Amino acid sequence: MTLWFARPGPSASPCLRSWRGFVRFNGCIKDILKTHHFRSGEDLEQTLLRYCLLYNEHLPQAVLNSKTPMDAMKIWYASHPQCFNRKPVSNRPGCGS
Repeated sequence: MTLWFARPGPSASPCLRSWRGFVRFNGCIKDILKTHHFRSGEDLEQTLLRYCLLYNEHLPQAVLNSKTPMDAMKIWYASHPQCFNRKPVSNRPGCGS
């Protein structure tokens, strides 16, 4: 699982973003954990990885002007590359190949 973080900086930095999106994300994971019985830790890991891929790369978010989190991050990277440790790369099948 790839996580993206802004470089540390002063509180007024344009690199710092709100964490409100994680509340809904974590709430949905809680629902999955309540309704699904996992056969093993590997089964749980694969389910969470699939959910992260779905959430980050396929589900447009209203708060991001109907863009996926990955698309919004690429737009942010284009205008503020200094805020990133590395360039965002999509894991979508077929992209970049």
